[in-house]
Amino acid sequence: MPVKKNDYLNRLEVHDAVIRRSSFETAEQLISDCLAIVLNDPAVMGKDVFGEDRIRRVVKELMRERDYWIDAVNPGPEADYMREKLDQRLKQIFRKKFEPFDRRYNWAVQVRTVKDGRRK
Repeated sequence: MPVKKNDYLNRLEVHDAVIRRSSFETAEQLISDCLAIVLNDPAVMGKDVFGEDRIRRVVKELMRERDYWIDAVNPGPEADYMREKLDQRLKQIFRKKFEPFDRRYNWAVQVRTVKDGRRK
């Protein structure tokens, strides 16, 4: 007969999941807010500041791109493939100033090496 987790451990797991989700959503909202401010700032954008409509379109597309690329930062079978594709796309944009995934997301490499038992 399988051993059931006790109620306390179940509640603890739910609590941790809620904390992780709320942290993710808070960071996501803060990035969206900061992006809106930057896109509307003449000191950054010059005379071509973005108004409400353009900012909403950019944020909508930002979230769509996030949904597309999320597997690059989540553990799973698609992670390595998506990381490679993400790097390819960013290399087209940043060319000589491009930094690979392992430098941009150092924490993800550390998690992966601990989980896989590999050391770098």
